[in-house]
Amino acid sequence: MIGIKKLSALLLGTQLLFATGSSTFSATQNYDESSSEKTHETTTESTKKLELHNSISATLESQTSASSEEQVIAEEQVADSSTKESESKDPPTKQSVSRAVGVQASGSGTSEGDPRIVDNSAELKTAIEDPQIAYIKLAPSEEIFYFDVSSPQVRSNVTIDGSGRTISYNKNTLEVRANNVWVKFMNMTFGSPDYSVTTNEYYGLCRGYGNSNVTVEVENVTYYSRIGAQPFHNHGDNSKIVFSGKNFFSVQDGSSDQEFAECNHFLFKKDSHTTVDHATGYYRAILTDGDDFSFELEDGATVDFDTTTEFINSYDSGTIKVGQNAELKINGSKRFVVSSNEPTTFEVDEGGKLDLTFASKFNFSNTSTFNFAKDSTLSMAVTNANQIFSRTISADNFIINNAYRLSFNVSGSTNKEPVNAGFTFSEFIPGITGYGITAGNTPIKPIIGSGAVINSNGTDFTLNSPQDFETEQKTTIRGARSIVLQRLPNPAVILDVKQVVKDTSAVFNLTDYLTNNNVITGVDYLLFSKQQDTESFNDTDKIAEQKIEAKAEEAGEAGEATELTEAEITSSVEFTDLTEQTEYWLYVQIKAGFASGDSEWYEISFTTKTDALNVTFPTEMFFNTEMSEADRRLLVTSQRYRVKNNSAYPIELKINSFSEDGVSGVDLLENIAGDTKGHLYLQLAKDSEGLTTLTKDTKDVDMGELDIDQQINLQFTGEYFGNAGKEINTKYNMILEFTRTGE
Repeated sequence: MIGIKKLSALLLGTQLLFATGSSTFSATQNYDESSSEKTHETTTESTKKLELHNSISATLESQTSASSEEQVIAEEQVADSSTKESESKDPPTKQSVSRAVGVQASGSGTSEGDPRIVDNSAELKTAIEDPQIAYIKLAPSEEIFYFDVSSPQVRSNVTIDGSGRTISYNKNTLEVRANNVWVKFMNMTFGSPDYSVTTNEYYGLCRGYGNSNVTVEVENVTYYSRIGAQPFHNHGDNSKIVFSGKNFFSVQDGSSDQEFAECNHFLFKKDSHTTVDHATGYYRAILTDGDDFSFELEDGATVDFDTTTEFINSYDSGTIKVGQNAELKINGSKRFVVSSNEPTTFEVDEGGKLDLTFASKFNFSNTSTFNFAKDSTLSMAVTNANQIFSRTISADNFIINNAYRLSFNVSGSTNKEPVNAGFTFSEFIPGITGYGITAGNTPIKPIIGSGAVINSNGTDFTLNSPQDFETEQKTTIRGARSIVLQRLPNPAVILDVKQVVKDTSAVFNLTDYLTNNNVITGVDYLLFSKQQDTESFNDTDKIAEQKIEAKAEEAGEAGEATELTEAEITSSVEFTDLTEQTEYWLYVQIKAGFASGDSEWYEISFTTKTDALNVTFPTEMFFNTEMSEADRRLLVTSQRYRVKNNSAYPIELKINSFSEDGVSGVDLLENIAGDTKGHLYLQLAKDSEGLTTLTKDTKDVDMGELDIDQQINLQFTGEYFGNAGKEINTKYNMILEFTRTGE
């Protein structure tokens, strides 16, 4: 592991206290273990304010740099939080592990049909280190399997079948000590959704130790960790990580948490399904050792990868391949790749889907290539930039070979075309008449012809066939936040419908759609009490219907419908007199001038709210102190924590007070002028902008208004001025206050 290990954590446990004057107040708590969030709601209409007293404890520990072999590790901290259900019970102990009476390690272990059955970690270690044993199976049990012996040395191929058991380990995972070794984990869960089961080892489940041609495979594996959280560490020439079956990884912020994986090559087997939630706040999700990088999905594979940091550090050359009908979705809060100008090849086969969303521009080399086959789709978005690519990609390097649709979205518009790339369209297969281009919600003419080329100079698109875009159209493109290339002929498409749901009413309007060069004459909204088959609506379930229609112009005795304007298409419709806390189904369709241009029905399932105050907020918040490489300062960082208004009305949010519980000897500084030694400068940011400095006298801090369904993200920043290697424990109390707007 290369880099500095992160230490210290801030733990936030929660209890409810009642606001003054709310004598009829009562509250319920709905705890979601997977998200560590609680939703609080009042149960009386007269209650207008909810105060939340939060107990905060923190461990502050300075750090030293670490080599790839020697690490600085924070000890696991035990939270004192009597209100949290998952910690109100005694954690399982090693003595609670089941021991099947009369069962010893049995079976030859030569095949899946004759596995070596093991009942404890000692037997497992012995079996792993026996070169004659290729297939191991844990004895079935409902008890946790504690892996508590020294790390087994792997020198031959082996499969470990967990029999569906939960596994706990603390620095005792496998170590590969030979080249050309294949290790497979299957049918097991590491850790637990509430993270009470320890999975602590940032060298991964099976450390490759730099050996070449080492394969680590997981099949039907679930992983939870926020202490030493890192599932994979497999550096070495031609070494790779393979995913098969259904896998889920939750890699969260806590102590000594790092990447999702350190490896150069990743393979997702045919029809596998893998979900990754990487939220440790570390520098990147994947760390390579340079050289080539590959991320390949075989046919039918699905990968949903979410990270709060950069996706990958660097590589000499990279390949992203999406097989036939496979789906790859990667979301990141920062950049795709840390280093700049990385040459990357993207291959999306027939029917494949690629979805990439990051904050910054994609900083690939201008020699990178993109190939999209028949019926494939692409969605690329940047949430904090005005162009998709940092360098202009030439049309020769971006091939659209009868792909279905390509979408590009940016966060703001400037006087430049939003993509910064050209496109080459292959000769059309039979049945395709062209491609339409949409800028924002505005169709751009002419339709793009077979074999056409769109060139980009970073400022304008230039089309060679059948004719170039007009000056006005180029201006529209430069001002757009989205560009869509849609294969034709095609009906209109609804991409998104905004909804504002209250207790007895709901408002809807189209926010994202494609006309695909159809003449739009109306939008239909149908509301039902039950889910419908759109081929045959059941009118007895229909509650209401609203239509946005073009006005008819008199033409003799006949009337001809005119085309809707964009303002009319996106105008709002409201349904009233609904029942509180009731589920409804809404169906929306764009109507075109001819039937084949009508969109498919867009289904929305929604539940009306209650009049009660309802807010979601985190029950645990952690921060880390990380040493900056430039000046070796101990900076406070944390992941972002969500506060969401689920109420049927806007609310106001503020910090009622923030104070220290006990005496730690660590002062909370108002500023960093004067004597700072041994003290903490702690700040709270809202949506990445500074909100307030937290001190023992902090109170009545206005955090603004939250509209219906609006959310904000809270994050800790600052600096710790303690001595290297010294650990300090502190505890704080914070009171948050939510009030109905105008009350």
